[in-house]
Amino acid sequence: MQLSKQYYNPKKFCLSFKDIDNQPIDPFVQKDCDEFFIMLIDRIENLIKGTKEEQVIKNLMHGVFANELICKGCPHTSEREEPFMAVQIQVKDKNSILEGLDAFVQGEMLEGDNAYFCEKCDMKRDTLRR
Repeated sequence: MQLSKQYYNPKKFCLSFKDIDNQPIDPFVQKDCDEFFIMLIDRIENLIKGTKEEQVIKNLMHGVFANELICKGCPHTSEREEPFMAVQIQVKDKNSILEGLDAFVQGEMLEGDNAYFCEKCDMKRDTLRR
């Protein structure tokens, strides 16, 4: 972008966009990008409520995760759907976003003190959560 001749000056946006306390945001103060994104989308959804575009954000931005718990050493599994609007993936030490997404869907092992309590077995089991 530094060498590009096209740019967008966000000054007017920064002056018009208000934080949760209805104060203008300070572009020189670092904020959590997830928090800002959710606040921005929420404001847009409120502005278009009751219009023919009311579902546009939901149609474009919302999705559903299928969280799986796969117990090791027993045949039990569990799946729960969870709505989302943004995916938080690790990019640190990754060569691409695709590597981060791959790690995201591979999941993590819950074992030892962090093992999952299988209600069907009535005991803690090493479990893959993905």
